Amino acid sequence: MKKLSYMLLILTVFLLVACGQNTPTDLNFTLKYGVGAKNIINTYDSSYQKDLIAEGIEETELRFTDEEIQQIYNKMKTINILDYPSDYKPHYSDNPKPDEDRTVEPHYTYILDMNIDGVTKNIVWVDSNYSETTEAKDLRDLFIYIDEVIRNKEEYKKLPEAVGGYE
Repeated sequence: MKKLSYMLLILTVFLLVACGQNTPTDLNFTLKYGVGAKNIINTYDSSYQKDLIAEGIEETELRFTDEEIQQIYNKMKTINILDYPSDYKPHYSDNPKPDEDRTVEPHYTYILDMNIDGVTKNIVWVDSNYSETTEAKDLRDLFIYIDEVIRNKEEYKKLPEAVGGYE
């Protein structure tokens, strides 16, 4: 009987460890994005700040579901987010003149501070040349995905519309 109890205990511990891998608790982040990086989603304190441009900033409580966090986590792991440099400056890949660069205005800035799988990582990207490298597209797609999830939230829909624009 004692052996059976030990076997059940070992099996239970194994299942808890195995099921605990890659869970939403393995990811928390703050993402600042947009022109001037004024939109901010913070999963640590479940807050969101929306850039209203001429009308300032509006803040609300906003929580991702476990499923949404899991999807974001999966996308981060798929693109190997931890392999990106902290100061991300991708090349302008489709540049017909390699000694020149292009500048897109207005441009987005992304500042991602995250804790994923116990690793703390910071990535800053001023997307001023709108690089089309695979790595840049993947990272941009991740940020677009996060923004889409936010925009579909009722909390976001209750925020006022932005007034004005950036030039």
